[in-house]
Formats: sequence, C-alpha cells, structure tokens
Amino acid sequence: MRLFPSFVLLALVAPGLFAQTKLAPNKPEEPEAPKASLKKAVEFLDPINADWTKARKCGTCHTNYPYLMTRRLLPGGAESATLNEVRAHFEERALNWDKEKPRWDAEVVSTATALLWDDKHAQKPGSKPAKVAWDRMWKLQKPHGGFEWLKCNWPPAEHDDDYGALVAAMAVMEAPKAWREEAQANIDKLIAHIQGLKLSSLHHELLRGWVLCQLGKSLDKAAIQSLLERVEKAKHKDGGWSLVSLGQWKRHSGEVNDLAKAAADGYGTAIVILSLEGLGAEASNRAAPLAREGRSWLAKHQKTSGRWFVRSPSNDKFHYMTHSGTAWAAYVLNQQLGYAPIIE
Repeated sequence: MRLFPSFVLLALVAPGLFAQTKLAPNKPEEPEAPKASLKKAVEFLDPINADWTKARKCGTCHTNYPYLMTRRLLPGGAESATLNEVRAHFEERALNWDKEKPRWDAEVVSTATALLWDDKHAQKPGSKPAKVAWDRMWKLQKPHGGFEWLKCNWPPAEHDDDYGALVAAMAVMEAPKAWREEAQANIDKLIAHIQGLKLSSLHHELLRGWVLCQLGKSLDKAAIQSLLERVEKAKHKDGGWSLVSLGQWKRHSGEVNDLAKAAADGYGTAIVILSLEGLGAEASNRAAPLAREGRSWLAKHQKTSGRWFVRSPSNDKFHYMTHSGTAWAAYVLNQQLGYAPIIE
C-alpha cells in the first residue's frame, strides 16, 4: 500500500539505529553485478526500508511489508538492528490502534501477515503484537469472506480487493495452530471466498494456487496444469518473468504495457518461483525445472547496488516495485542452497 505519492528521499541521515547512507534512484540502466550476492541485497534493502519507515511512518506493499516478511532469513537477519527497528514501528502501530486508528483495513491485514511471517522466521511464534493484529483482522472481514482493500490503480498490490484476501491467507499460513483453531469459521469463509474469485491476472492466480495449497486446499490437477501452461507461455527466453507478463494492466497514461519489450525482472521471477514451489506435489515435475530457470535468471541479473530492478507497471517515476522485487528475489535465492557457487 502507498500513503504518499512523493518520491522517497534516498539520501538517508537518520539518528539512532539507522546509519547514514546514500542510494541512487531505481534505474534500469544500472550495470549488473558479475556475481549475485545476498549480502549486497541486504546492503540495498536495509537503508531503503529504514528510510521509508523512518521518514514516512507507514507500511507499504512495495517496500517494508515484504522486507519484514523476508529479512530475518537473509544474511545478518537474526541480529539486524534495522529489521528490529522496522518491526518496532509495526508493533507500536498494532498495539496502539485503539488510540490511533488504522488508516485502512489493508494496514491491519498486512501488519498481521508481516508480523506473523517474521515471528515464524525468528522461531518465536505467537507474539502479542501479531495476535492483536490477527484478532483485529477478523473483525474487519466482510460477510462474503474477503476484505476491503486499497484500489489506487497501483497493480498488482494496490489494485483490487482480491489481493487483500490473498494477503490475509498468507497470514493464516503462518499463524499458530491455536490461533487458527479459534478463527476456523473465519478461515473457512476466507478460503471459500478465494476459491470462488474470478481473478483478472496470472499474478493473483499464482498466489491463489500457492496459498490454497499451503492451507490444504490444493487446486485440482486440471487447474494446476492450466496454470503451469500459462506460466510457461509467459516465460522469457532468458528464463525469467516480467511483472507485466503476469497481468494485463494499463499504465497511468492509458498505454498498454508492451509485453514484447518488457524485460524479465526480479519481482515477476521471484513471485513465479515462490508460487510454483508452493503448488504441491501435483505440480512438482513440471514446476521444478521452471523454478530452476528462474533462480538461474535471478543469479545473473542482480544490479551492482544489490537490487533487482523492476519497472513499474503504472508509470516511470518511481519503480518502487524494485524494493519488493529485491526482497522476494533474495528470499527465494536464499531458499536454494545449491546456488552457493554463484551466490555469496
């Protein structure tokens, strides 16, 4: 989600735990690194997320929510002062929502999800801030089972209510068993809602297949094979995927994204890998080689700053999806130790 339209100040001069640093804007012409490095990804992610959280004091689907969901498993995550400071912001928000109400329902759902993921990665499930957000999330559930979401014409995350239901399901994936049992009626309603959605993008369909499988409600064989066929068709010849190949979104100018000219990117490739590997055994034989190709692409296309560039599907001012793309690209590479010879 996005709270302010102005460009993030990348020259960071912040007191306390946030160290002084300076990063150039996200640009496609930045040279690629000769070798992929998770440490370099962290060097990009930490100051970007520190700056956003400190300066904006908000959560965003393109920056500090995916950071909180992934950072703990990246190099230095266990002792990261920046991660702890970013997390502290969301904990404070959750614990004080009765005094300072959430800006939107999406803030509650996204905060619950991010805190639950970080709890799981820290091997400390069941934190009080996560429980507060989890309980409040279900109070916001609509009668049809979904959630009200931001519709700011910033796809794929701030575009429709369908994405909100998928994010809520990501929270359920990592919630402690006792919490799930308490909220079982709500969860059943959410799952039924997700199963019945007529989704408008391959991006959302991939996420649906992934979350349903993780919740024990896998797609049937025909649906999985159809999904895999579309993923194969969307793949670039170099082995990666572009974000815009996963959805026919128009740019703010009204221009349709040109799929033939769109380069593969970190977000599109990482989300495809994450989803393919979460579809279950029925998809494994066909999904595994696609995921290997995707990881190979990621290992070859990191920028010298540590980021994976992602062109915005909406306009060419900000390219904030680079932040999310870098977090998820580093996360999926870190889950494949077989790439150790080419990744630091």
